[in-house]
Amino acid sequence: MSINGSNKEAVFCWALLKYPNILKRALHLPLAKIELEKKVNGKDIDIYAMDKNRNLNVLVEVQLTKAHSTYVKRMKEMIALNPDSVLVWIASEFDESHIREMEDYINENARNVDFYAIEIDPNVLPILQELNELYKLEIYDELYRIREMGNVINVRYIKKQIPANFIGQASFAKVGFDFTKIEDVKRALLQELRERMPYLLNLYYNKKASNSNPALSVGAGLYGLSFKCGTRDKNGLSFVELYFDISKIDMYEKFKSLKNQMTERISRDIKIIDRKIGVYFEPSDTYEETFAIIAKLFERFLLFFSPYIFSVKEIKDEGIDVRKSFTDGDRGYGCRIMLNTMENHIETEDSIRIAVENEADYFLYK
Repeated sequence: MSINGSNKEAVFCWALLKYPNILKRALHLPLAKIELEKKVNGKDIDIYAMDKNRNLNVLVEVQLTKAHSTYVKRMKEMIALNPDSVLVWIASEFDESHIREMEDYINENARNVDFYAIEIDPNVLPILQELNELYKLEIYDELYRIREMGNVINVRYIKKQIPANFIGQASFAKVGFDFTKIEDVKRALLQELRERMPYLLNLYYNKKASNSNPALSVGAGLYGLSFKCGTRDKNGLSFVELYFDISKIDMYEKFKSLKNQMTERISRDIKIIDRKIGVYFEPSDTYEETFAIIAKLFERFLLFFSPYIFSVKEIKDEGIDVRKSFTDGDRGYGCRIMLNTMENHIETEDSIRIAVENEADYFLYK
């Protein structure tokens, strides 16, 4: 996906999610249910949406680099696995040979697929680079800069084969939550977190929801750290916690010195034990009330710890300023937006993925 130590592709997808009219205008389709990183027929799709007039799946693959043969193969696989769907390939540039290859493949193998090849306006790429260098919790506020470009994406090629009156099998009905199922409880909790913290990119990726683990885990941005939350742990308590892998034991020990600041800014009931910093409480009478408390605590955790996790400032007793919550008006402490520069050597969750992708791209392009 991304190249050269970049998270620009995720930022771009995030902008299309926040401003869906960018994609709607390019495709001339009434899109609904837009999601990031949804698994469809066993494959992760960068952006999923639905044509609500025709009940068709709309599957979008995003590539910030110039189209190449690896993505041609990927798009062919998507077409083979997803008949009666709209397939969209977004790239910075397309060679005519790739367009012809896709056209020939669709003519020979797909009778009910609409295919779009869409190019990203080159003026968007420098803005993505600038956004990629921001403190992570500030990117969401700056995505408007992409929307203001005007022609963010432009259609290069369209191949339509689905009849205008065709009705597909995609479901537009709003799916409710069955709170007797752990996976539905986690899905509902994730929805609450997204509404509370729209600026946290990790929440927009679909999390695995299984009956085997009642906790919802969200990457904290640094390898070996994760936020965990849930309505009931093994003791029957609702909780929010920051979990430290054994590889991050030194950071865990340093954070112990900030107990007073955590008590002030997160909760007086903060606990530090077994490589976990958490708050544990009796669930409320309803799931909805419990979700709201969890989301509020999660945001306080996020805003307190993220500047330490991402900034170069050393963890010390005096603490550092954090971004003020958009939604938590009952905290009286003064805050400022953090715009600290990032150290290149910090090993983040993204850096692990990027290192692997860079190695693959090296052999692909060398």
